Amino acid sequence: MIGQLSPFNPNKTMKELFNAVNLRFSGVHHSINEGKINKKQIASRKLEYRRREMENTEIIVSSPGYFIGFSNRGITLRKNGQPLRVPPASALRHITVMSDGVTLSTNLIRFCMEKGVPIDFFDRHCNHIASVLSPAFMQSSLWDAQKAMSFKDRNRLAVKIIVGKIKNQMNLCKYFNKYHKSVGIDAPFDELVKSLSGVLCKMKMSDNLDSNTLMGYEAVAAESYWEYIRQLMSDDEVEFYSRVKKGASDLVNSMLNYGYSLLYPRIWQAILKKRLNPYVGLVHYSEGNPNLVFDVIELFRSQAVDRVVISMIQKKEHTVMSGGLLDDETRNLLTRHVYERLNRYEKYRGEEKRLSEIIDLQISELASAIVSGTTYRPYMAKW
Repeated sequence: MIGQLSPFNPNKTMKELFNAVNLRFSGVHHSINEGKINKKQIASRKLEYRRREMENTEIIVSSPGYFIGFSNRGITLRKNGQPLRVPPASALRHITVMSDGVTLSTNLIRFCMEKGVPIDFFDRHCNHIASVLSPAFMQSSLWDAQKAMSFKDRNRLAVKIIVGKIKNQMNLCKYFNKYHKSVGIDAPFDELVKSLSGVLCKMKMSDNLDSNTLMGYEAVAAESYWEYIRQLMSDDEVEFYSRVKKGASDLVNSMLNYGYSLLYPRIWQAILKKRLNPYVGLVHYSEGNPNLVFDVIELFRSQAVDRVVISMIQKKEHTVMSGGLLDDETRNLLTRHVYERLNRYEKYRGEEKRLSEIIDLQISELASAIVSGTTYRPYMAKW
């Protein structure tokens, strides 16, 4: 992430660079606790950082005044004329601009289109404004397969996505109920489990759910989930009454929206990499919107973002609003935690995988289900 950047100093330690530079490399984030590991382990982890940096990099710009260009020397990044640390051009996988006053050169845009690197633009309220895509992404037989899906096949996958979302919400609440229990939270937790279990049972018993009924079940589950989250944070001196998606002015909703906007380009990138059409959804159908991105992100919101936001608030980390928006330090800290979460390992299909890898695998499984009719199993987090 590019927030408040410093010129690159090769003599700084990796930990200092992350604190000072705030340039986020996909797949690079691990917590370094130098008091608990020896120098050999530290050196090994630094080499791992460098290796992953060379493989997969994402640039996120979240404050004005930056210039990103491209020349025969590679990617150029400047702030007030000062060159900043940049990834190798060959490693660049995605650019996300989340602020006004950011300049991208035509050379950079041409390079990104030639290499298939998408560029996404968001406003400061985390609303998606536009995307710049290479024509190569639009030349895929999978697009025809998506459009040709029968209602029955499309609906079958949509139901599984919503079931996965609800179960992940429930598992996150089980985690907080066990490890971060607040006083008097047992009764709300029991109500939550009863409500979500009831929704899942109704969905299992229903055949041929139409989209309105499916979205109705999702809405009932969401209402119960956010009510439990509200009560979970009731002792944390924050005001959170309900979920607000657009135009949020309170701390919790602003953090959630910002966190989801970090997850959004990761999902988008993975979908394009598998040559799927991001605009042809399974659950969502809004004209002109990247509906498949909205579908897949539902599976990962709770584990990649909600968990991070709740933990930051409960741990009393820096979380401050300034002028109706998250301040730079809060955004930088939230970005770091979300990316650390995306690169945590967990069991998936019997193997240890990073959450970011699981996103790719889930989209591969969706693509296979769309083309070949194979059985799709949604991601369900462990707790």
